[in-house]
Amino acid sequence: MTSPGEQDFIVSNFTTTSWGGWIGATDAGEEGVWQWVTGPETGTVFWDNGEEIGYNNFATNQPNDFKGQEDYAHLGYFQKDAWNDITNDTSGIKNEDYQVVGYYVEYGD
Repeated sequence: MTSPGEQDFIVSNFTTTSWGGWIGATDAGEEGVWQWVTGPETGTVFWDNGEEIGYNNFATNQPNDFKGQEDYAHLGYFQKDAWNDITNDTSGIKNEDYQVVGYYVEYGD
């Protein structure tokens, strides 16, 4: 999601749970440097240690790398339709309502 238009399209058509889905962004390669790792924008950095380089919709006070384990972004938590960083495996979370179980895929240019 590299623009408000893409964000709005996804939110309007696909968000179905409070925890939404994975959006293909991570800072696992270098902490605090967020980039796209899927889709046409693979390798594009959009956030560098708090500096907004490109479009993002992180929730207030996110990304925060809670407990040093949150390196993957998903849509739909904290603030409605905002992004959050979280661990890449949410299956251990006991409340299934808080598990990220899907992902958004973009095809094309």
